Amino acid sequence: MRHKKKNKFATEGATNISRKSAIKEHINTEDHKDTEKLEKARIQMELLQKEHFSSNANTNHIIGIMRAVYFLAKKNLPLKLLPSIVELIKESNSPNLLNGTITYTNHISGHEFLEVISDTIKEEIWDELSNVTAFGVMIDESTDITTTKHLDIYASYVTKKGILKTRFLCIVLLTSCNAEGITKVLVDIFEKRKILSKLVAFASDGASVMLGKNEGVAVKLSRICTYPLIVNHCVAHRLALACKDAKKELRFYEEIESLVRKFYNYFKNSCSHIQQLQEIQSLLDDPILKIKKLYEIRWLAWYDVIKNICNSIPALLRIFKESKNKDGRELYERLTSWRILAFLYYFYDILEHVTQLSKFLQKRNLKFSDIDPMIQVTINSIQKEYILLDQKQRFGQKVQTFIDETNPFGNSSIKYMNNDLSFIEQDYDDFTIDILEYSTSIVNELQQRFPTRQLFTSMKILNPREWPKESQELLWFGDNELENILKYYECPNFHNNIQLPAIFDINKCREEWARFKMIITNNFASNDIEVILPLLIEDYIDVFPNIIKLIQIAYCIPFSSVECERGFSRQNKIKTKDRNSLATNTLDMLMCISLEGPESKEFNYNRAYTIWSNPKRHTGFK
Repeated sequence: MRHKKKNKFATEGATNISRKSAIKEHINTEDHKDTEKLEKARIQMELLQKEHFSSNANTNHIIGIMRAVYFLAKKNLPLKLLPSIVELIKESNSPNLLNGTITYTNHISGHEFLEVISDTIKEEIWDELSNVTAFGVMIDESTDITTTKHLDIYASYVTKKGILKTRFLCIVLLTSCNAEGITKVLVDIFEKRKILSKLVAFASDGASVMLGKNEGVAVKLSRICTYPLIVNHCVAHRLALACKDAKKELRFYEEIESLVRKFYNYFKNSCSHIQQLQEIQSLLDDPILKIKKLYEIRWLAWYDVIKNICNSIPALLRIFKESKNKDGRELYERLTSWRILAFLYYFYDILEHVTQLSKFLQKRNLKFSDIDPMIQVTINSIQKEYILLDQKQRFGQKVQTFIDETNPFGNSSIKYMNNDLSFIEQDYDDFTIDILEYSTSIVNELQQRFPTRQLFTSMKILNPREWPKESQELLWFGDNELENILKYYECPNFHNNIQLPAIFDINKCREEWARFKMIITNNFASNDIEVILPLLIEDYIDVFPNIIKLIQIAYCIPFSSVECERGFSRQNKIKTKDRNSLATNTLDMLMCISLEGPESKEFNYNRAYTIWSNPKRHTGFK
């Protein structure tokens, strides 16, 4: 039972174990054969520990195997390729790999190396977290290819040297998907590492299990956390919801959506149609683009779909015009409607604004001081082009170019790219009404889903880019906002009915503020917080300890759970149809290496070897 294999010959109460035939039968079982392999691997490991740990040649051999394992993990390749990779390295006459009976290329050894590599990376992350002033957590649920539920966990923090970081912590199996179960997972992880008291911020998508007002994960965590928990609904999710809800207000939207899906269906199952599209695009010197499928669940999938359609309109018009089948002729009739073409170009324009905002909100280490200005820039652009109408009104570039080229005013015959367009005077009026309605809806949704939050507005004073340049203005700048921030943290903090010290000294923070502004203004050429903060911590931590702690708190607040989405994307590259038996702990190690591991030449293999060579680690062979 050493290797935890169970069958009818090794279970309590077995009656046939003493029979000679039963023993022969047992020898031929897969469990017995696997156990023999495991036992040989265990003996090999012990031999190495007893006889070869002091050998430099053997150390280099082990590290050489580790490098091969690291390569496979970084490239999302299966460990079963390890023997082949090692043989390839040996063929190149690598001096580090030895020829002998103890090669350590079997599955058991490979998994051991994978574990210590992952542990080496995680050791650095957890050590950083244990030394921070505060940290924020981002979480999201996912389902892998085997429909197994996981929780993806990331942390954002400012290191003790002042570096802003967002790191993958782990992916864990979810046995309970309710708020209580998810909260317990988080609390257990952070309590085990003794950092729960440093948790000050939380971000996730808008699911009720996460952000439910009464019993969501955020609410449950806030009751447990030592200090006030700042909770954020992911800004990228909010933007996607704003766009989705804005579509509901548009009468013409359903007709355009139906047309887009018909474009895709026309090409999806026909190699000849796809080839024809590519040939005509090449003939016209247009980019070779695919007609994409519209996925409602994908963030702003509309933009990529509409962009490819609009950039392929010359080719599409020619294909559908020459088509001999009913579907092609119908699509030609629809695509030669002036109103439909105008609306496609309008979508291209307005979704470009929203997509630029979406990409910005998906940035790693997104700063609170950057969110509101970018949202306002997007709103202003949409209002200028489509809402604040006047006699000199110019729409967005693409739709305005289309209107100028077709010149629909007073013309009895309208052509576009040598195609006659169907048009009546009412079409232009209906078009302007539709785009005004949709544009207004987008702006309203953005304003409703991104309301001003006084705390974050006040925190902008902690970004030197927001400061006035005049010294007289700077003297009084931020005093009221600082009071708003301090008020959030001034209440006594209790944990298990024990009052805890404040995360920073409120009164001394007030005293430090004026001098802090003058030092920054006079002593630092840059106003970029990512440049200033490491220098502040190095030279002024004793002078402004409380203001610096406040800045570290403000800049560890996550505003997005996009990192979790990136983690799920990596999960799906690792756990594929061909690797669907990966256990969660193995998946976690592979994701850690793939997401957080440095380039191989920068990885600390000596530290990994030290961890691996500790006899206490080989619990699998006991």
